Amino acid sequence: MEEIYLVLGCFGQSDDGFINCRACENRILYISSQLENYNEILNYFDNCKLFDKPIFDTNAIKNIIKTMQEKYDQVKKRLWHEKQYRKFEKFIQVHRDCGLYLKLELVVNKEIIENQIVEEKEIVISNEVQEPEHQSKINIRGRR
Repeated sequence: MEEIYLVLGCFGQSDDGFINCRACENRILYISSQLENYNEILNYFDNCKLFDKPIFDTNAIKNIIKTMQEKYDQVKKRLWHEKQYRKFEKFIQVHRDCGLYLKLELVVNKEIIENQIVEEKEIVISNEVQEPEHQSKINIRGRR
């Protein structure tokens, strides 16, 4: 099963060998079909170009999170609790100098990945000019 998360993170910061922040990221929203307004949220992400690449502009990140909080209420509650939303705002303020990003992260079940691993095949390539004892072996890696 694949899972999609909205992730808010920073790149970290150091000053002359003194580390202010080692970089961190937080999954702030699990995107599932059970979310109210699921299709609208995905359309909003598409309009923000989050499916194409992460967003690095601090003001854009603040606006996206604020718009989501105000626009995509769940049944009888907000998308995030007010306390959680304030944590996001504080994170953005504190880590502004680190360089922020907002991205979508796809997490794939490890069992699916293990079933898709293809074994290496060894192919012998011979050169007709050379003697049979001078054959070259080349490992070819790929999907098939």
